[in-house]
Amino acid sequence: MSALEDVQKSLNAIRRISRDANSPTQYKILELILQTSISNLKALAAAHKPSTTRKPLKPPPLPIPKAKANNAPQQSTDVDKTDAIPDADALKPIKPQAPIS
Repeated sequence: MSALEDVQKSLNAIRRISRDANSPTQYKILELILQTSISNLKALAAAHKPSTTRKPLKPPPLPIPKAKANNAPQQSTDVDKTDAIPDADALKPIKPQAPIS
């Protein structure tokens, strides 16, 4: 914990000094603190970065089925048009009904 306490004391001292300084000096102080923080973050990120990057594994391709000789008769694609459209005379209108309450 001693290192953390030392850093905290240093930051408090920097804060006291920057409070009494003029605006351009305060900006320079903040810039130095930010640059130090960024370089520390980059060093930490490099230390935790995995050494090798793995590619996501793709599943193996599915086998292509071989065509088999089909001895079964093929179904006709012709559709009987009379079944698809009912005769207009066969349709009967439905009388309206009163709602059930």
